[in-house]
Amino acid sequence: MLDLVRQACLENPRPKNVSIDEQMIPFHEHVRMRQYIRGKPIPVGLRVVVSATTCGLPLDFCLCEGKGAQISSEKIPMPEKLDIGGRVVLKLSDTLPTGSSIFMDRYFTSVTLIESLSNRSILACGTIMSSRLPKSVKFMKDSEMKKQRGTFDQVVRNDEKVTIVKC
Repeated sequence: MLDLVRQACLENPRPKNVSIDEQMIPFHEHVRMRQYIRGKPIPVGLRVVVSATTCGLPLDFCLCEGKGAQISSEKIPMPEKLDIGGRVVLKLSDTLPTGSSIFMDRYFTSVTLIESLSNRSILACGTIMSSRLPKSVKFMKDSEMKKQRGTFDQVVRNDEKVTIVKC
């Protein structure tokens, strides 16, 4: 049944801008894939990562279980440093055309993922956790930034393919 639903999603037209986020399907029966994620509106169920249009039309999805070591892209090899969130995004990006833009939240975003997508000519934008930033990135301290409203700091990589902004 899941294959039929996925095939129908894959037939939807591909827009230039795509959002990728996770969704919980409420499910309380005993199966290996059932997860508990504290703080979610629906904390128990099957965790699904969905790529969707700006209107919410699903384009593709991936049912997640465990650490995601078996999740892989069909088009490129997975970078070693990529976590489950990044692996799922790369897998879902297999069905997107070149030149697409992906928008995602902090669970998925990492510099390694953005580099991998850039190599496939897919742009990415997302919030990022400070623990996922390279050690070489040095921003202004929060105390300095709070002195003036609207302050921001940015770091651009030498090849200008990755920009990180703190505001």
